[in-house]
Amino acid sequence: MSRRLNEELESYLVFLLARGCAQTDLLERVVALEYLRGLESRDAARKERLREVGDHCLLFAGLFPHLARKRLISISYFVQLGCNAYRLLAETLNHTAARLYCELSCTFVMLVDILHSMREQQGAPCLSPIEAMDLWQETGSEHALVTLRNYTGSRAIVTSMRDDPSEYH
Repeated sequence: MSRRLNEELESYLVFLLARGCAQTDLLERVVALEYLRGLESRDAARKERLREVGDHCLLFAGLFPHLARKRLISISYFVQLGCNAYRLLAETLNHTAARLYCELSCTFVMLVDILHSMREQQGAPCLSPIEAMDLWQETGSEHALVTLRNYTGSRAIVTSMRDDPSEYH
């Protein structure tokens, strides 16, 4: 799984990680409520809330999957919500700004895969076998498939049951 991000996505991810480290309330938020507030908001507040939801979901799904587990929420839920937040944000912006958030929505799963790979450089898998199966089936995550194969020691895993790999984009 060696993919390269374009410079714009790479910069966004780096700045997101820096901002995320400075946020002390990141893990306390109820992201579904923030998403609904974003949908109900107007203009600048809507844009800011949708961006925050997308960012929060990306950090949570990619860096803190164990906390999703504690909350009894699947990682794919955060992937779906984050993709939708970025997509809706892209629809409200002008062409130049919209392109970035459209790309974030379309590459959300890959970005989560990258963050999972970063976490695993510490030595332990960040997904349980069931989480890997769910994430792979729901999102087509390549990293989840590799993790699943590592757990099972098998290459005989069929392709994802998802009909459309661009479903969340």
